[in-house]
Amino acid sequence: MRLTVTLDSDVVELLEQAARAGGRSKKHIVNEALRQLLTGIAAPVPEPAEPAPRPVFEPPAPRVADRSDQDALNAALAHYFGLPAPPPRLHLIKSER
Repeated sequence: MRLTVTLDSDVVELLEQAARAGGRSKKHIVNEALRQLLTGIAAPVPEPAEPAPRPVFEPPAPRVADRSDQDALNAALAHYFGLPAPPPRLHLIKSER
């Protein structure tokens, strides 16, 4: 229901301060105050909802780079920056004879 009411300037100031401070509409504040005054019973104030817990991000365990990964990365960086390619690595394997 709509009702036009003329408020004193100091009441308007208080109403605007309460609306800003509580994050509620002026309509809600006026209804609550009139209900409380006329019935003597305070309207229940809803409790603010707690934010949902955020999931914890656990990064994957780092993988140890082997020699071929390092060689590939070096070659890619050399190519990107226009540098000469690094010389290939020679691996000697001792024979069991």
